[in-house]
Amino acid sequence: SPKYQFAPSDGPAGGTGVGVGGQEVNLDTYNVGSEFLLLDAPTAEAGSGFGDPVVGNARLRWTLQQKGQELFYLVSADNNYNDPAAVSAHHNMSIIYDYFIASHGRDGINGIGGNMISVVHVPDDDGGSLANAFWNGKYMGYGDGGDYFAPLSGALDVAAHEMTHGIIEKTAGLEYRFQSCALNESIADIFGAMVDDDDWLI
Repeated sequence: SPKYQFAPSDGPAGGTGVGVGGQEVNLDTYNVGSEFLLLDAPTAEAGSGFGDPVVGNARLRWTLQQKGQELFYLVSADNNYNDPAAVSAHHNMSIIYDYFIASHGRDGINGIGGNMISVVHVPDDDGGSLANAFWNGKYMGYGDGGDYFAPLSGALDVAAHEMTHGIIEKTAGLEYRFQSCALNESIADIFGAMVDDDDWLI
């Protein structure tokens, strides 16, 4: 995956794409030279590289794709994105971020504007389509659904559930075993339903 250096002329841009459900959405992107990244950032320091996309600089919302064991930037020449799983992941993360800061005054997963990374097309252990989503301590990972589901990033409540696992880790620190694990999952379900409040199903 290439590294990007930012120039003073680079900056936020407004892109579009079609999500998993077939809906066209507006996307916060970032213009770097002649390319656009699926990155939501108010500013990027001129001349600074992001380096490892899993680490990156603070206050960024990335959407990346996994191919094999590597993560790659999602790049567009015309600021239009045709990867529905990536479009939904990026769009949903904006909705979830807005919910937590407006309703609870929480600035992202770590509460101080740290990186929020979504990774789409995560495979299962055999390299096939993963029918699950997860928080792994660094990013939200979304499989393409396997034989059972559409890509998991298309579900707002699933995305909110996974981001809440990150918030739980950074706050209550509920250990992922026994009753503590059950509480962790229950709280993540509650916030999944609160963010996606058109219904109470997850």
